[in-house]
Amino acid sequence: MNNPADKGIGKLWRLIWQALASTRLAVGLLAALGLLTLAGTLLPQLPIAVEESARATWLALAQQKYGSLYAPLRFLGLFELYHSPGFAALLVALFVNTALCTINRLRALGRMMRKQRLVALGSLITHVAVITLLTSLAILRSEPGRLLALLSALALVLGVAPSLFSTTRPDQTLNTQPTPRNTQYALPTAPYLSLVTRHSSLIPWLSTTFSLTLIIALALRGMAARRWPLGTPFEFTLAFAASVVLAYSLLSGAAQTSLPGIVAIIFTVLLVLHALFLQPETARAIQSLPSVMRGLWFALHTLFTALAYGALTLAGDMALCVMMLSTDENRTNGRVQTDGRPSNSIVRFSSVDRAFVDRAMSVGYIALSLGMIAGGIWSAQAWGEPWTWSVKEAWTLIIWLICTFYYHVRQRRGWRGRGAMYVVVLAMVSVLATFFFTPTLLHWERLQRWRIY
Repeated sequence: MNNPADKGIGKLWRLIWQALASTRLAVGLLAALGLLTLAGTLLPQLPIAVEESARATWLALAQQKYGSLYAPLRFLGLFELYHSPGFAALLVALFVNTALCTINRLRALGRMMRKQRLVALGSLITHVAVITLLTSLAILRSEPGRLLALLSALALVLGVAPSLFSTTRPDQTLNTQPTPRNTQYALPTAPYLSLVTRHSSLIPWLSTTFSLTLIIALALRGMAARRWPLGTPFEFTLAFAASVVLAYSLLSGAAQTSLPGIVAIIFTVLLVLHALFLQPETARAIQSLPSVMRGLWFALHTLFTALAYGALTLAGDMALCVMMLSTDENRTNGRVQTDGRPSNSIVRFSSVDRAFVDRAMSVGYIALSLGMIAGGIWSAQAWGEPWTWSVKEAWTLIIWLICTFYYHVRQRRGWRGRGAMYVVVLAMVSVLATFFFTPTLLHWERLQRWRIY
């Protein structure tokens, strides 16, 4: 005979397990970590592993800068936010949540494989990769830690890659109910857009030409300098620009319209103009680099980061266009009408364009993760610390958390479609803030070192 107390304990245990393994908790933890990391970039953080005299000097400068606000900020631990018990508890909670969620997926792996196949297996592998990545960060100074980080990078690539080749839309799941309204994405064809539409077949060739031109220019610059050609802000800007059009060239087969290519070319031109006319002349000069910036891991770090910036920016631009151009679809005699006018004067954007956004996010997420791992190994070799919580590193983590947040909510009710597009736009804004405004934050704080891009 079953004991009622045992039944009660078992039910309570199941409720606790479900709560700790829920996607809702993961979304909340990712949001909290992102907001706290953002707060840490707005306030200077006390450097780690410093002598007591240097610590006292730093605190004295902070007290002089913040005046009467120093005491409450110090009491709340906001000058050591990344090393506070609360931040550590959030990281541990994210680790536990991911581990329990992975166990749940292992239990249902057979059923999931029969219905969703590679996408389901990719989701499981991605969860395992995040667990190993969080574990490797704690021991990245050692060779086993670096090996574990590389294995987690490989697992992440294998986990996210199926979404690049899946024919299922990112907002289409097995349990999705048909929506009462069909949504159409439409853009009135002004004369210049009509011209672009008629010559849309030239867009992939034009984007490929742009990317090859910039890549060749960087290669020639590297040969002239006899070093890796992504070592200065000017060079990284050109690599960023090349990555935008390169990402479109690689993903153009998933685009139903020429809009992603137009967006990629426009943004690439703006980045090149910024590099040529807004950056100082000294930044454009060919210069030698310190020895710490000549290793393999530094090269991989800058390469993957540039690719991630390009793919995430392209995804965000496309998501913004999709949201701005969305209208409700009304059908009359089989023909789409917008504002009561026939659809023969509009260019339509369907869920295929949202699939393009999802694939661009996948490329960006993979490249960013690889860039972070390579950067951690490079930093450990160069300075003895794999992660120093500088402003640049913190903002990179914010971007990664937003991408992870996107993969948790893109199929949830209330987030599918337009809600997920907002997250993609937020990822793009974070990339641009990291690239353009980090030097301003560093100048404002005056107490943190920074990297080259």
